[in-house]
Amino acid sequence: PTQNHRSTAMKLVKSTTAGLLSLGFAATNTLAFQPALTNLQRQTPHTTLSIPTSLDAVKDGQEVATIQILMSDTGGGHRASANALRDAFNVLHETEPNRFPLPIHCDIVDIYTDYGPFFPYNQYVPLYKIMAEYTFLWKWTYEIGATPIGMWLNDFFSELWCFDPFKECMSRDPLNPEKQSGERADMVVSVHPLCQALPLKILNSLDT
Repeated sequence: PTQNHRSTAMKLVKSTTAGLLSLGFAATNTLAFQPALTNLQRQTPHTTLSIPTSLDAVKDGQEVATIQILMSDTGGGHRASANALRDAFNVLHETEPNRFPLPIHCDIVDIYTDYGPFFPYNQYVPLYKIMAEYTFLWKWTYEIGATPIGMWLNDFFSELWCFDPFKECMSRDPLNPEKQSGERADMVVSVHPLCQALPLKILNSLDT
């Protein structure tokens, strides 16, 4: 019965996540056309530590649903989307306990900053800021990356160098990220386009 209970709860969480992400993407598409950040706005310091968040009610030994949210701090919208999902899950558990009986713990990870093996992968955030400042670099990077050879090279080298570090990230215990307990998140959500193709391959590897 407990397993069925957990399975039903996770199905509700997945369906709710899809709806929330649809709203988030709609908002992101709108914000994508806003003016670039000013130098003053960019002075907010970047924190490279990924801080897992959850309901304060979660206690040791209490059954909890876990979600790992993958993102990158390249711009303000990705972390904001992750935080919005976390807050929405907290509200759903508190206001609709019959539909969402389990507390939902969200482990939010800037996977490139925290698990990128070396430059440029672990320096995406400062590189993003440079390209936002000098738009011709953004244009060149986009145009080269959009070619078939550019996309192939990106996929090839990302998988070659980031597969194992990212696998370590996605294998970590969401409740105790510093420990390798063998427990991983019940569900993985991406709120960044660069956190999709390779993580999907890693999930297939972990599930086989």
